Amino acid sequence: MRTLKSRRFLIGMVAAAAFVAAGSVRAAVITTYTNLATWQTVAGSPIVLEDFTDATLQPGVTITFGTNSPAGSISGGAYHDVAVSQFNDAKNPKLNFAPSTTAFGADWDLTQFPADGVVIAVHSVGGGALFDFGGFLSGTFSGFFGIVSDTAFDQIRFDSPGTGVQSFDMDNLRFKGTGDGGGGTAPEPGTLALIALAMLGLSAARVRRR
Repeated sequence: MRTLKSRRFLIGMVAAAAFVAAGSVRAAVITTYTNLATWQTVAGSPIVLEDFTDATLQPGVTITFGTNSPAGSISGGAYHDVAVSQFNDAKNPKLNFAPSTTAFGADWDLTQFPADGVVIAVHSVGGGALFDFGGFLSGTFSGFFGIVSDTAFDQIRFDSPGTGVQSFDMDNLRFKGTGDGGGGTAPEPGTLALIALAMLGLSAARVRRR
C-alpha cells in the first residue's frame, strides 16, 4: 500500500511540475540600441564581426536570401536584400545563427529606395513558428541598429510592415553566440521547476518507503 501511495504522490508531483513548466512560456524580452558602443557593452564578448568583404561568411551565421526582386546578394562589401509584407516567411530574407545567439547588430542603410521600413522579427530557440518583435527601422533609417535578447535566438527575419517592399543594405554584421557550440541555451524557468519538483517527488517517495 505504501509503495502504491508513493507512486501516486510522485505522479502528482510530476504533473504539478509539468503544469508549472507549461505556464512559464513567455515572449523574449528584447532591448534595442542605436548606439554601437552601448550595444557592445550590454551584449558582452566575444562579438563576431562579418564585414561582407566576400561571400564566405563567418562561422555561426548563414543567410537565407529573400525570393524578391531584385534578388538578395553580397557585393561591394555589403549585404543587399528586399523585405516584403510582414509575416511572409516564405519570401523574406533571414539570418540564421548556429550556435544560437543573444545579441545582433549591424550598420544599415534604407535610404537608397525609401519605402515602408523594415521590421526585425526574432525567432527564439525552441519557439516553434513564433517570432517576437525585435524593432522597426523606418524607410529613411541609416546607421547602427542592434538588439540584445534575454532568450537565445537562432534566426532574424526581415519584414516590411506594409504591403509594399523595402530594399536595404547591411554591413558590419555583429553577433554574440551563447558559447555552447551546439545551439543550446540555459534551461527555461519552467524546465528548472520541472526538474526541482520531480526531484522533490523522488525524495518524498524514498522517505515514505523508509
